Amino acid sequence: MFMRSGRKLDKTLTSLFKFDKNTSATLDRLVAEIHQNKELCSYQFLNHPGSQDMLTGILKLVHSEDRRIAGNASYVIGSLAETALGCSRIVRICTASSEEESSEVLKSLTSLLDVANTDLETVLNAAGTLGTLAENEDGRLWLLRQAELNETIDRITTLLSYEDNWVASNAALVLARLTISEEGCARVLNHPHSTDILTQLIKSLRIDNDGAGMNAAFAIGRLCDLQTGRVRLLNHKNSGQMLESLLKMLQSDDIACQKNACFAISCLATNTLGHSRILNNDHSNCLFSSMPKMLTSSDEESVWFAAMTVHTFACQKQGILELRRDPEIVSALLKVSEQSVSEDAKNEVNAALELLEKLTKPNALDVQVQSAYVISVKWNKIFPKSGLEVWYELYRGRVNIEKVHFYSH
Repeated sequence: MFMRSGRKLDKTLTSLFKFDKNTSATLDRLVAEIHQNKELCSYQFLNHPGSQDMLTGILKLVHSEDRRIAGNASYVIGSLAETALGCSRIVRICTASSEEESSEVLKSLTSLLDVANTDLETVLNAAGTLGTLAENEDGRLWLLRQAELNETIDRITTLLSYEDNWVASNAALVLARLTISEEGCARVLNHPHSTDILTQLIKSLRIDNDGAGMNAAFAIGRLCDLQTGRVRLLNHKNSGQMLESLLKMLQSDDIACQKNACFAISCLATNTLGHSRILNNDHSNCLFSSMPKMLTSSDEESVWFAAMTVHTFACQKQGILELRRDPEIVSALLKVSEQSVSEDAKNEVNAALELLEKLTKPNALDVQVQSAYVISVKWNKIFPKSGLEVWYELYRGRVNIEKVHFYSH
């Protein structure tokens, strides 16, 4: 269609904003061209002299009572929003409209998420479009400023448990991308049905081929970045299921799934309660067996996530003692410290190694005989970076005569 018309605005293209008898067929052809070559078609559309009118028209077609037209319009918007230029222009049109018109766009996209009255492909397109808009900073900000978003989040939450895994995955993706920003996290946590949202996110945690579990893990990780979110998730009635699922996801063959689970676990572990519950979980072995593999992965992001997680656990007593008993993790950290990795990963690795290093050999004792019955013994106190208290044992010959944590006796 664009190849034939070039840069001219012929009658076929004008039907996208004049809404005549050819509109539906023209939209169908545009969808077909996007399917054929999305990158080329998006470029030609956005650089066409009539693109502003066409884009404005397609945004209005989302309101169509004809579900096929509305679904196709949603797909086109989502495809164009995958480019920075397309997303910025869509947001610009929406924000330039009246407040009522702007909210109508989101309201119409939200209505397309109704599985009871909409075909599956349209639901997928609408959820995918919302996820694409939420990925872009401008698009996400526009969504978060809409009062209608609470209803959208309700619909998305319902889709998390939908039987079609791709629908569930797209729904989880929307929440994951909304929570990229703190404002998005706050919008979820302050939602009237936030407890149900957290419940459905926890139930979505799993190893799958569609990405629902991976996206849910990212959203939970982002929510745990906030103290409020971390406390609420750890106090949630299904928190045990959450921890078990995240630990199991570390064993996934999917690198992205591993990374997002690792991210969520590291955020939960910054809390003393989370730290303890993860290490005391029946599946904590998943954590210790997966860290050496992730640390030595060829994927730099995996190395960073693993190093950050090990460092987080090394910051508290139980974690540091558990890690010191695992030679594979220490060995992997030492190996990474000698390799060329990102500066962030290197800093996390070095910080973890400093906390895990063994105590240095103490200096010789300062022994002074004060009388026939009293001997004063002093030594230099050791202050390990781990912050753990150091105990000293005094021997007379081979007999242990005292165990103390101070530096003189």
